[in-house]
Amino acid sequence: MQGTDLFDPSSEGGWHVIYDRELSFEVRSLSTPDQPGAKEPFRVKGLIQGEESAPQGVRLEITSETNLWYFFIFQADEAAYKALASEQKLISEFQEFPIILIRMLNGLLRESQTNFAMFFLSDDASRGRLDFIQSIMQYKFVELLSLEFRQAAEPELRKQIHYRFALLKTRLAMSQGQLQDLKNLIRLRNPSLLRQISHSSTGTQQRSPLGSPPRSVMGMPLSARAAPSPLVRPSSGAGGATATPLRTPGHQTTMR
Repeated sequence: MQGTDLFDPSSEGGWHVIYDRELSFEVRSLSTPDQPGAKEPFRVKGLIQGEESAPQGVRLEITSETNLWYFFIFQADEAAYKALASEQKLISEFQEFPIILIRMLNGLLRESQTNFAMFFLSDDASRGRLDFIQSIMQYKFVELLSLEFRQAAEPELRKQIHYRFALLKTRLAMSQGQLQDLKNLIRLRNPSLLRQISHSSTGTQQRSPLGSPPRSVMGMPLSARAAPSPLVRPSSGAGGATATPLRTPGHQTTMR
């Protein structure tokens, strides 16, 4: 947000943010992966180390606005990505990995009828796994990508909590300042309108002793939040755009 000079601890070590968005995943337990879970909102931040055209590292961070202690990290350099690609039969190059991740994450809001993501959490919350899954038939699913996450170490966690708390305070102060500026402007232009607004606001508070409505329930059925299919990757050629598979076919999973 403009107007703040807070330093994001995620940027330490030459990392810079290329993605920052709120998304929803269904959360399940690693010990009982077939047991349906609740769908919860998370903040997902993508970072790269080095130049965008030749990244040295790729990192994803998952945090929760409702639980400040929720902070999971996936990180890979080129060597780690080669091992991941070999295990999961990925055919894209490491330099393309950040773009593919962004495309898949954005797709969770765009292709919700066919793609979705699940976050599997260990019982002690020390590690997690994020699976991107595509529905190719009504009861048939293909696992597109699986990423292993670790819980942040305590120093990382404390820095992140301090930063997020300070950021919220700064945003609140800026919002209050903007509200006061608006009140001052209305007081100069139309004092009667300001009195009417203040009276209406006071009446609303008196009629609502319980305060603001509760947040929307996070536990929703798996109605498919989704990602655009990264099974194909557009590439330019002499004949125009062609489709290049990201992952070799045949890696399928059946979900209950």
